[in-house]
Amino acid sequence: MNRSYAELLGHWFGVRAYLNTAPRWILCLLYGLPFGAIMSIGILWDHWSDPLEIILFGLVAGLLYGALVTFATEKPRREVRALIGEVPRDEWSTVFRAARRGPAPADPELRAAALRLNRHDAAKARLGVWMTLPFVVLMIAAVVFKPDGRPQWSVLAVLAVVGVGYQWMSSRRLDRRAELLTVADDRPADRTGPVGERS
Repeated sequence: MNRSYAELLGHWFGVRAYLNTAPRWILCLLYGLPFGAIMSIGILWDHWSDPLEIILFGLVAGLLYGALVTFATEKPRREVRALIGEVPRDEWSTVFRAARRGPAPADPELRAAALRLNRHDAAKARLGVWMTLPFVVLMIAAVVFKPDGRPQWSVLAVLAVVGVGYQWMSSRRLDRRAELLTVADDRPADRTGPVGERS
């Protein structure tokens, strides 16, 4: 694997671990500020002339959106924390990485937490397929039965198909990953080092 890509993945898993432990007010800002900026610059700029009004509206909209998303993600965050269990916080990024890629950790506690997280993510991916499938059918029907309709329907149909394909491939990839994490528990007792790497 390319070193820079591996480092980028490492940062991503670290960010994902942080998002599951960060205080609510930080999440509110992380989710809300980009939304408020998009609202202010991308939507309101051509309609309002007062910069102060634009900024204030963006801040209010961003904070409301951030609070809503933070509230909506609280239950999933609790579920993830419960799955990881008593694993030390400085090992969380290792667990998040091991749930999806790389060598299986040698530590049985980390490996078990990674397997639980893997099964959780796989279930979410399969649910995503079934949740997106009706949308795909509707988009394809709109394109087939209204060929002279707006071109964005075709774009939405393609994006929906890509979304379903990605979720399906993710669930299959996570299933294969679970097999590696499960097989790791059956390795010889005298072997050391992560499964997938030479001792």
